[in-house]
Amino acid sequence: MGNLELHQNGLRYSSTKGIKVDIPFSNMKHAFFQPCAQDELIAIVHFTLKAPLTLSNKKVTEVQFFKESGIAADDIDGKGGRRRMNDLDELELEERERVAKKKLSQKFVNFAKLVENQAEKTSTPIEFDIPYGSNGHEFHF
Repeated sequence: MGNLELHQNGLRYSSTKGIKVDIPFSNMKHAFFQPCAQDELIAIVHFTLKAPLTLSNKKVTEVQFFKESGIAADDIDGKGGRRRMNDLDELELEERERVAKKKLSQKFVNFAKLVENQAEKTSTPIEFDIPYGSNGHEFHF
């Protein structure tokens, strides 16, 4: 749990426990972004580093950050009580989940573009790869 921030020369992750990790653009070898897919609830940004970082006394060259998208199905009526879902409730929940996944994916896309733009300004260009969907097509937002 924490925040990933874009800075002038790289990224900083600050955990809720006070741990700070800096990743300069100059240490980024490869980056990819994975949006929420139809059957996935998380969006991911992943970096392969040129030189390892030490995290929890371990040297790592792969770091990734993710956020889960989800709607609480137990509180569908908005009153905090549980009740049985009917077909309309299920359709409404599925639509809300679809919208939430799309919003989360778009936030990650926007962040990746900001990172690319800032890295370009520092003469250390980074291009995020975006994987293809399971149907062989790119994800669209």
